[in-house]
Amino acid sequence: MITWDFGDLPDAIVLEGHGQLEGYAYPGLEAAHGCVNIRLYKNKHEAEVLHNKGVAALYKIYFKNEFKYLKKSISLSGDMKKWADSFGGARSVENAILEKLAHDLFSKHIRSRDAFVRHAEDMRSRILPHGQNIMNRCGPAIKSYYDTSAFLQNLRHANRANKPALKYLEYLREEMNQLMPSDFLIHYDGERLIHIMRYLKAIGIRAERGIVHLDKALMRMRDVNIFSDNLQYMINSGSTGASHERLKLIEEYRWMIEEYKVSIFAQELKTAFPISIKRLEKKRQEIERII
Repeated sequence: MITWDFGDLPDAIVLEGHGQLEGYAYPGLEAAHGCVNIRLYKNKHEAEVLHNKGVAALYKIYFKNEFKYLKKSISLSGDMKKWADSFGGARSVENAILEKLAHDLFSKHIRSRDAFVRHAEDMRSRILPHGQNIMNRCGPAIKSYYDTSAFLQNLRHANRANKPALKYLEYLREEMNQLMPSDFLIHYDGERLIHIMRYLKAIGIRAERGIVHLDKALMRMRDVNIFSDNLQYMINSGSTGASHERLKLIEEYRWMIEEYKVSIFAQELKTAFPISIKRLEKKRQEIERII
């Protein structure tokens, strides 16, 4: 479907068998290639998340011409285009801006055609200025990623015969990608992006010092990985059904780990808040007590 011509969507559908309640199914939109589908979901939370994305996808079709014009207006050039080369290229960054706009303005829990049309008219005039604002806000982060990426590349070139050093630099490059995935604009607000830029700068400092004192850097990295492994285990074991409170604490734990890296690898950048192994362990225990 490429337009809302299917009536209203109920929040849930009762499932009965032999006259007895067997549960519920949750109808919602599903984003597809150039269209949306209606499907039934078993999980209410999953239905809400994916339905909102489906609504945003339908708005992108509804505002096809406006998005096309916006894409031209945010076409990267000059320094911004150069910085984007390290982040998958200008088109990748432009698409990230468009996805961020669709998320901000159109990822809504709308379930009727009337509400869909009303929201469309409310948002129509905001598409262009909001898209341009997103482009302006993401520029410093893209530059920070570019600067750190270029610095690591220079270190790789200077140490191209040193396999342990190259492996260490590759590990740091992977950390960069985890900090700034392709959809980072959706995940991070303006305040978080400021911290992300500091973490990227810390990676550059880690790289420079680690090449000189590799054994020391690897030893500290192993200490950090204890917490990073804990975080990954938390994310992998039940994040789908986890409570909002638990997910919030896991997110806090993630940024505590990043601040801990700053504290041991790049102290001159200063941490956003006091951090220590004791505080990390206390947060881990707090998370484990919550379902």
